[in-house]
Amino acid sequence: MDIQGRHEGSLIHNRNFVLLFLGRMVSRVGDSLYNIGITWFILDLTGAGTIMSLYLATGMTTYILMGPLAGVLVDRWNRVRILFVTDLIRGVLISLAGALYFLGADPSVFLVILFLITIATNLCSALFNPAATALMPNIVSSSQLTRANSLQSMVDSGSAITGLILGGIIYTLIGIQGIFIINAFSFLLSGLSEIFIRIPFKKKEDGGERRESGSSVMAILIELKEGFVYIRKERWLFVITVFAFLINFFINPMMTIYIPYIVNQVLQVEPVYLSYIQASTGVGILLGSLAMSRQTQQERIGFKLLRSFSVMMIPLFSVAFVFNYFILSQMDVLTVILIFVGSFFVMGTMMAFVNIPINVLMQKRVPNMLLGRVDAVFSTLLMTGIPIGMIMGGILTDWLPMSWILYATTIALSAIALVGWLKRSALDF
Repeated sequence: MDIQGRHEGSLIHNRNFVLLFLGRMVSRVGDSLYNIGITWFILDLTGAGTIMSLYLATGMTTYILMGPLAGVLVDRWNRVRILFVTDLIRGVLISLAGALYFLGADPSVFLVILFLITIATNLCSALFNPAATALMPNIVSSSQLTRANSLQSMVDSGSAITGLILGGIIYTLIGIQGIFIINAFSFLLSGLSEIFIRIPFKKKEDGGERRESGSSVMAILIELKEGFVYIRKERWLFVITVFAFLINFFINPMMTIYIPYIVNQVLQVEPVYLSYIQASTGVGILLGSLAMSRQTQQERIGFKLLRSFSVMMIPLFSVAFVFNYFILSQMDVLTVILIFVGSFFVMGTMMAFVNIPINVLMQKRVPNMLLGRVDAVFSTLLMTGIPIGMIMGGILTDWLPMSWILYATTIALSAIALVGWLKRSALDF
């Protein structure tokens, strides 16, 4: 069945895809720049890994709690309207934070405001992300989904690289005020771009008849349950969800807590070096996405996901070993950073080989009328462990040697990979 607004030709001639593509590119640059700037700002302000991890965990917990409900709303509301409204709201909120900083708000009060703003912006993100995922099959044809998702991943990672590098430089030269201005502007510009996407909202979609959306609590609960039931019923999606939950629980603290803490408190170098390390992950994702965009329809996805994840153990062990060697013998700081850059580049490449096939599988196999809530529930379930991991990671950084933490994280992830190989028959999809 043809869906109005979906384009069968080249993606570069697909007006709706280009508008979404450009809008996300601009906002991702500002968002990446903001993430590294605000992380460094909180570390400078408090000097405590616990506060930084609590800030990150607060945003993540908000996202997780809102996720299932957001999926129901995405399947009820106009998805294009969700995109531009949430982007515009985030732009206004970041502008507010910047204005308060310029006015010289008390540091303790300003920290509370940052916590409140991250709650509000993550509420918006919880709506935006499943809306963007569910909108993709309405914009491009089924045969173009792998390429479209690869290009979207490329723009996300490329924008992240730009934002990460600029974030460290801008924070060093101008400070957090420059970060606020650029991020606010990027969200506002992205929202304006998305206003011009033209996908008609319909109460009937591919896959069957949509139930008339009631506003009662019971109706919402029933639709929430549908997302959970679908994941539990579909074996391939259930297996992916379990493994993704465990992987995120262990990897996310390394990316968001341990490495920033090492660069700031142990290596004691400028924030631009953290930008280089985090940007290397984005470069890896960019090149991995480019490779994925050239691939045709994939088979044996489960096996390839397991293989890519297993390769990630090599850079993880490298990071733990090099840091331990630095502590014992005072290896040159620049050498440590270069090895970190190379290790996270490999990790980023493998992340692209994992994330893109999962997105394409969902967009092809999940009925579009359910895709919003299924994607939101999936994201919620696999991300539930992240705030717990963040808080535990922040506490561990203040109480245990970092070398112990890095080795323990790598061993735990290796155990997950080993279980995957032993139970690989469950990944036959």
